[in-house]
Amino acid sequence: KIAGIAQWMKQIPNQVKTLDQCLPGLDKGWEERLENEKQRHNQLFAETFSGAGEDQGNVSQTLNVVVSIFKDYVIDKMITSLPNAPIFMDEIKKLDTFTEQTRNLTTSKREKSSTLLRLKSILASLNSAFPTNIDPTSGSTGERNLLTLRRNYLAVRESISSASSIENTRIKLKTLLDEYDYLAILVPQCNAERININAGWISIPSGDPNLGQAFKLPSEVGKAYTLLTQRNTVCTGCADPLVVDETPKTTTGTEVEQFCELPLIGGHDEGEVLVPGGISGINEGNDFGDPLFRHRTRMSDGNVMFPFMPVVNAVNIKAYKKHVVINCKLLWKANNINYTHAGDPSF
Repeated sequence: KIAGIAQWMKQIPNQVKTLDQCLPGLDKGWEERLENEKQRHNQLFAETFSGAGEDQGNVSQTLNVVVSIFKDYVIDKMITSLPNAPIFMDEIKKLDTFTEQTRNLTTSKREKSSTLLRLKSILASLNSAFPTNIDPTSGSTGERNLLTLRRNYLAVRESISSASSIENTRIKLKTLLDEYDYLAILVPQCNAERININAGWISIPSGDPNLGQAFKLPSEVGKAYTLLTQRNTVCTGCADPLVVDETPKTTTGTEVEQFCELPLIGGHDEGEVLVPGGISGINEGNDFGDPLFRHRTRMSDGNVMFPFMPVVNAVNIKAYKKHVVINCKLLWKANNINYTHAGDPSF
């Protein structure tokens, strides 16, 4: 039975991966990958603002805030992406508990195999030493050998399967079979909901599902916006001391764009400059209260694309030529190990 459970447990991560790729949004482990990116940028800022503690703390604190809000936005968007998205997300999260179960199962299988081998060895010794099933005489070598075999048996007796342990194993197998069958229902259900007219997603045959490029929302294709880039030069006498490059853009509607690329750049200003100046000829325009993370999009009505959240991927922060560059391809793609070793802190 244990071998049967092991086979089922190997199949479940693959089913969860299929469900995860169906669910609109970033794939399993993206929260950890986002946290790693945040820490990497904070380390970069620590090196950049070495000796300027207030600058460093201000920039890092602002980054922590905007990343946290972005994370909440993605989770909320995933929850509302499909009618049964919360159920799908719970099943994907449940995979984290399988790591401990797999570890316990492997240990149990090893112990049972060892017990079986020792019992077979005891039986072979009994058959060899006492082929006629006649009890040895008191004080004989045969009696001493029998006592030794008895001690060996008592040493493994606790590991021998009992009626209750066998029933417990059957229950575990039934639970895994139920989980497997449930996932087999959820995967086609998710696929059906995704292509439903109310969800609006349509397939992109040439798109990579591992990078969020296999589906798009027609309703979000072709929307015009302007991408703004604050350069690290000063324009004396300009309303905005930092010269801004403006690039007309249109949305593609792809999944990775809607869940990650645009939310990272589409928010409002965040943070305030606490220490003006700092680099002669570059950021004299950064006065007290000026935005630290400057917005990067403008819609036709003059507002940013996402007025309810701050910009994350800011450029030329305080004109120090330092940017936040969180790559959506890196955030999106999950490796097989994210599923086969889900919840295992050693991976």
